[in-house]
Amino acid sequence: MNTTGKSRRQIAFPHVMLIMIGLIVVLSILSYIVPAGLYDTDPATGSVIPSSFHFVEQNPISPLDALFMLYDGITQSGAMFALIMVMGGMINMIISTKAVERIIDYALYRLKDKGLTVLVPIIMVLIALMGTLAGNDAMITFIIIGLVLAKRMNLDRIAAMSIFYLPYITGQMVGPTTVILVMVHEDCGLPTLAGLGVRVVLWVCVTAFCIFYTMRYCKKLLQDPKNSILGEIERNDGDAAGFAEAELRVSDVLSASFMLIPFLLYGIGTAAFGWGLSELVGFALAACVIVAFLNHWSPNEFAQRFMSGAGEMGGVCMLVGFGRVAGMVLSQSCIINTISYGAVQLIDGLGTAGSAVGMFVFTTLFNFLMPNGLAKIPILMPLFIPVGDVLGITRQVLAMCYQLGDGLTNFLTPMSTVLASGLMIANVNYGKWIKYILPYALALLVFNGVVITVLQMVSWGV
Repeated sequence: MNTTGKSRRQIAFPHVMLIMIGLIVVLSILSYIVPAGLYDTDPATGSVIPSSFHFVEQNPISPLDALFMLYDGITQSGAMFALIMVMGGMINMIISTKAVERIIDYALYRLKDKGLTVLVPIIMVLIALMGTLAGNDAMITFIIIGLVLAKRMNLDRIAAMSIFYLPYITGQMVGPTTVILVMVHEDCGLPTLAGLGVRVVLWVCVTAFCIFYTMRYCKKLLQDPKNSILGEIERNDGDAAGFAEAELRVSDVLSASFMLIPFLLYGIGTAAFGWGLSELVGFALAACVIVAFLNHWSPNEFAQRFMSGAGEMGGVCMLVGFGRVAGMVLSQSCIINTISYGAVQLIDGLGTAGSAVGMFVFTTLFNFLMPNGLAKIPILMPLFIPVGDVLGITRQVLAMCYQLGDGLTNFLTPMSTVLASGLMIANVNYGKWIKYILPYALALLVFNGVVITVLQMVSWGV
């Protein structure tokens, strides 16, 4: 028996933090191998000048140097740490009221045998809309609610991830009003809402597929818990009779609503007044105070519940810091520019539709190394636009190539601090998650490629 235990420990998939450290080491080694290169930038706009690429002296980053970068990675992530910890405190406070559990119990009782087929799709549509209209990385804390739902419905932790993480990322990948798309449209000289009709249809199609994929897995779990990729489900101690006796109070509905209100106010304010993350943090803290008042907590009880939730986000924040280090190794060694230059030279010879798909595929692969969509815009778009103009790729299609490519691998890459943090919150092994999500990502890869080809063939946007 001891031998079996040792064998299992030896073949266990490494923790996501170890994977990120390993990637940093690999990138450090590549900084010795891949030639360093630079583009000149336009001082007025900060954009890359496409014809200015030149090789420079190698600037390798040793693994030891990368280790010393961790301090800078952590300090530069301060704003994200504040957001994640405040959101973690807010979600923990609302979960501790039992309001979410009572609402789920009440909904399952009212829906009876339709609980899965009605409740889960509604939740996923709402999350996808939030990902599109007001999404930011703090939404990963919603996975905590997914774990409550998974336990109530006898699902597993992967199902919780799929219900509360997948539609958020999917919504951002195809959303017609995301910040990334607005900035790409600006670079392409397009109106903010250009191509809205096509993008809404695409959002509906991809969101529907996201719901179908998740529901298919959830139904398998209900048919036989052995279908769980994790090998276990979150058991519910209650039953239908228990749901019948659950009381739904006005304070429960109000308390649970404050999980969404800060994001909705943030989304409206961002569009109307240019609000940023500081307002979102402020709204979240205000929501905590109101929830404490609704539930008649003492000041000490409020503080204890908030700090408990914020403290649990410490490990998540560390992953954000490691992710920042990986990006720093790529940028400071200057190998990221060489990689992008070589890819653009290859794409240039694929023809019109082929080049459009090539830009999408390259952005998808590039996203494995640099999942930050906003950081990639000044690197890639100034390279793509001249190539696209020469080959006759419309600016609308060009923007679509970037948006779809930027979002797709966020389901997969361990370089994504959002994915890594979500896996840590849900306590899901990265290898198990890949087993679940890979077919979904491959299906979207093919679908997106077909969409881009068709849109370019009909000269969408001309």
